[in-house]
Amino acid sequence: MQEENKSPQSEVTKEEEIDVKAATGTASKIIIAVIILLLIVGGILAIYFFSLKPASERKMELSKHEDFMASYTAMRATGYDEFWKCVFPLATEEQANSNLKLENIIKNSISQNEEGFGKHILECLPSLKKHLDSSKEIKGPPEYSESLKELPSALEVLYSSWKILGEWFANAGERNKWDKRLDDVTEKGWGQMYVDAEKRQKSTDETMRNARRYMKFVTCSVGKTYQELGGKTGSISDVEANLVASVLGSGGICSSPEKAMERFDYIESKCVPYLTSPEPPPPDADWDFVAKKGIYYETRSLAVIAGSWEGQDGCIRAARKEKEKVMIQNLFNGWVGYKKVAKSIEDIYRNKIKELKK
Repeated sequence: MQEENKSPQSEVTKEEEIDVKAATGTASKIIIAVIILLLIVGGILAIYFFSLKPASERKMELSKHEDFMASYTAMRATGYDEFWKCVFPLATEEQANSNLKLENIIKNSISQNEEGFGKHILECLPSLKKHLDSSKEIKGPPEYSESLKELPSALEVLYSSWKILGEWFANAGERNKWDKRLDDVTEKGWGQMYVDAEKRQKSTDETMRNARRYMKFVTCSVGKTYQELGGKTGSISDVEANLVASVLGSGGICSSPEKAMERFDYIESKCVPYLTSPEPPPPDADWDFVAKKGIYYETRSLAVIAGSWEGQDGCIRAARKEKEKVMIQNLFNGWVGYKKVAKSIEDIYRNKIKELKK
């Protein structure tokens, strides 16, 4: 009877409780799903926004490297590249990628007009000097610091090497003048010193003037006066023997091209003017010694100085060839040094751009 007395209202309440529980469970699941979805979206957005900063930084860094390379390329174009095209309009750098190739290009350039080519180099040099000066001011990202620090030094060596070579070739005309004077020494007997009364009367003033020129040139070249060459005896034979030894003996000026080159600059700057100056040097104590001893100086030692030095295979020509060889080698070394630094800058840029564009 009691079961029959259950009211319909109690049945409805139970059903409602079940519906509420079901609805609550569904709502919880929905909330959890929404939270998970929000977390996923938030994570994606976080990753996206965090990725925006490095990308912008890469873009800025890329721009810095590109701006630097644009400035560097412009500096080189109006400096080194312009200089090279000026000096060798028909030769590329690749054609001068060895010392021998560079030497051949230079020899071909001077074959027609050595002095003219030297002056041409000097006319082109301002472009290289401009590059040198600009290299001291250019700035770039930190990656280039070491190379940019080395760049001015490398360009200084290259500039100096070209300047020395240009001045050397440009001075060819002056060297030709004293070549001619050495020919005069041989052909016109500048070594003749007529000092006794009879021969003095037969000699001319010009003969004596040239004799003094030649004597000063000889003693300046070997670094000893006739009195010093004569030693303790002061005999004519000792003078001549010691003079020959000073030039051709072991360790003498003309004993090797290297030895000749060591003395060449001094002879050219200090001794040659005695041959080429309009007025001969005045008589001095050494000339008085020559006059007192009655030295007649013409044959053997004259051949040593004039023949050994001026001949095609002589001491002076050998010294000049050796000097040019060394100057061209120094130039090539300077060129290699500069190219090494320039390549390091280009390699850093290339690798950095590749890295930033990944």
